[in-house]
Amino acid sequence: IGFGLYSAQSLVLLVSGEYILNRAPLHAITIGFISSMLIAMASRVTLGHSGRSLMLDRLSWLLFLGLQLAALSRLLADVQFQQADLNGLFNLLAVGLWLVCVSTWLARYAPMYLRKRVDGNPG
Repeated sequence: IGFGLYSAQSLVLLVSGEYILNRAPLHAITIGFISSMLIAMASRVTLGHSGRSLMLDRLSWLLFLGLQLAALSRLLADVQFQQADLNGLFNLLAVGLWLVCVSTWLARYAPMYLRKRVDGNPG
């Protein structure tokens, strides 16, 4: 999505000379892709190395989806609405969602690194 947005922005810039998407493509890549992949991969690694099943629970799925909503909110914050308050509202929503998702993930998964493996294997 981020590269598609960069492509669309480049085409519009080429044709009209207008820069319309602001930093939306960058946020699609950083929040939408990098944050989501970090949470997804770190969850899998944490579960595997702690001897747990490699199945995400409902909370982990909700956190992953919450990051997608945070990315979408941040993209909407870059759209130039008639009411400037909407930009700030979407930006605040994105920040809040991202912080809630990442801090909840940390509270859920960080303790797994401090405990022994549940399967009794070394590591």
